[in-house]
Amino acid sequence: MEQDILIQKYLSGTLSKEENLSFTELLENDVDFAEKVAEHTNIQKAIQATEREELKTYLQSLESKNTKKSNPIFNKKWLAIAAIFLMLISVTYYQFSLDKDTNELYATYFEPYPNALYPITRGQNKGEKAQLFAAYEIGDYITAKKGFQNMLNSNYDADIQFYYTMSLLNLGDIETAHKNLQVLKKETTLFTPQLYWYSALIALKKGEKDQVRIQLDSLENLKSGYKMKESLALLKVLE
Repeated sequence: MEQDILIQKYLSGTLSKEENLSFTELLENDVDFAEKVAEHTNIQKAIQATEREELKTYLQSLESKNTKKSNPIFNKKWLAIAAIFLMLISVTYYQFSLDKDTNELYATYFEPYPNALYPITRGQNKGEKAQLFAAYEIGDYITAKKGFQNMLNSNYDADIQFYYTMSLLNLGDIETAHKNLQVLKKETTLFTPQLYWYSALIALKKGEKDQVRIQLDSLENLKSGYKMKESLALLKVLE
């Protein structure tokens, strides 16, 4: 599929599952494609802004015509109602567009962090820790979350806390995951770069674009190389 068609389907929210995979791969690996996506997104927003301005002009023209036919008090009241209506449409539409954009980007860039702490090999899934990480690997995040929480209650470990937080994030508990990541940044863990990447994704999910940039800048300053291409592509899209 041509890239322009893929971008248009992305902007209209009509990508199929296979097309979304192709789009994600291009976005992560092709800087020119990421720039083109950002350009098309900005054009769409400009068109939407123009349409809102045209609606405003139309309402003003109606008010001008009615001024000749009606009393001033009625006209002022009508114009006030129209202005409020226009403002509500603009705010609602902008928020919808913002949520749609950031949610789609979150879905594009988010993926569960793999089990890099306690790899499970065939025949070695005995013991509580092995069973919990086996559950995590197959996506049984409810079991993993409960088990990690029990382990933390008996013996706190920052790396286990990271996987407990990843379980929460995969279950959609964005707020608790966010709080845990902020605490972990003050501790010693094997997964410091990951803390900033997932903090950036949570900010993206919440529509906090400035915070996304702050977290990605912090990730870059670590000089770890983790998610470098993805960070650059995401920053370009947010420009």
